[in-house]
Amino acid sequence: MKPALRDFLWMAVGAMMLLAAIVLVLHFREPQDPAAQLALKAKRVELVERMRLSVALASEAEKSAVMAITDEDSQSYADQARTATATVDQGRRELAQLLEPGGLKNEKDLLAQFSKAFAEIQRIDKDSTGVGGKEHQSQGVQSDVWPGFRGPQGNGCGIGLGSSQRALAPLPGTI
Repeated sequence: MKPALRDFLWMAVGAMMLLAAIVLVLHFREPQDPAAQLALKAKRVELVERMRLSVALASEAEKSAVMAITDEDSQSYADQARTATATVDQGRRELAQLLEPGGLKNEKDLLAQFSKAFAEIQRIDKDSTGVGGKEHQSQGVQSDVWPGFRGPQGNGCGIGLGSSQRALAPLPGTI
């Protein structure tokens, strides 16, 4: 069966409409500068690496604050942890601004997931009396976990930051 002239006209009209659509898309598309894209990606990667380092520094400083022997050392480590946490939060906000106009959906989803977890960690830090809170002295762990050690009040309830020397002293008659 041979195509009729009418069929050729419909094919020509369809091809011209497709060509017009392609021309419109190419005309109104914003030019993508590869150097600018690479610079933006490098900035995002640098921000993520800085945030990763700050999370590690904050974690280490919090552990050091708990284990510090003197109150001054503990407070110094706690201040370092707060500074590192603030750096993470600042980086998170900057990354959100960079991802807003042209970030991929999965990058935005990962940032939202991180932001949610980070907010929960900050809430826990503020609710506790440890490194994240205003007070420096914790209530300690239960006496069944550390039965031979005194807490901040000398009542056998674990280790406290504020009086770490007393907290680590053994209870009379336990050694």
